[in-house]
Amino acid sequence: MNKNNFRFFGIIILLVVVLLMYFVLAASQPTGLKFTQNTTLNYDADGTVHLNWTANSGGDGDISYVIYIYADDVLYASGTNNSETGYSFTNATDANYTFTVEALNGTAPTKVNSTNISMIVDTTNPVVSYITPTPADNAASNTLTSLFVNVSVTEANNDSLKFSLYNSTSLVRQNVSLISAGLNINWTGLPINVAYRYNVTVNDSATRSFTAATRTFNLDNIAPSLSLTKTTSGQTSLILSISGKEGT
Repeated sequence: MNKNNFRFFGIIILLVVVLLMYFVLAASQPTGLKFTQNTTLNYDADGTVHLNWTANSGGDGDISYVIYIYADDVLYASGTNNSETGYSFTNATDANYTFTVEALNGTAPTKVNSTNISMIVDTTNPVVSYITPTPADNAASNTLTSLFVNVSVTEANNDSLKFSLYNSTSLVRQNVSLISAGLNINWTGLPINVAYRYNVTVNDSATRSFTAATRTFNLDNIAPSLSLTKTTSGQTSLILSISGKEGT
């Protein structure tokens, strides 16, 4: 075997050694990323996000991690793990935050990224407002047996609406539905001569809620009446006693 052959085999052996060292010393990809202690699986209501992951064993061990944080797909910040395989992040600004964990190895210049995981921070309460043709507070009708309530909602992460109707003593009707299903309710077949109260509650995906002010609506078809007390003849003065009667 000539010198060229020896040189060729030497280069091959060197490449094999380098590749083996690379794979032995390479950092391993963090897996099993998950959020803990948050409001829901995908939403957080206070802006504090707790992220944990699993460290896969590498030849020399992963000794540190860098966490990259994107807010609405724009790089917002980065930091290092503040526990062995965990990171806590606080920001009360509403946004969709995406996290990527990068594993670093202490003895080899290798970096391995995890898959992405996202959490929506929603610290803003939703708002629900009555709009036409919802009756004004203390409105009344002597012909209707129904009540139509229409609302508008201000919320980025919509979830559900709850329409509640009460009489003077108890809950009469209650309807809960996704906001995507509609923003109004028409309660029909209501008994008349009753003073009803109603309100609407909105819930967002981060479990925040808001209830609009309760309104009153009277269904009344009984006309008011007056009666006069009979007087005695021969009196030189007249005193009228008037009594009235009204259903609601």
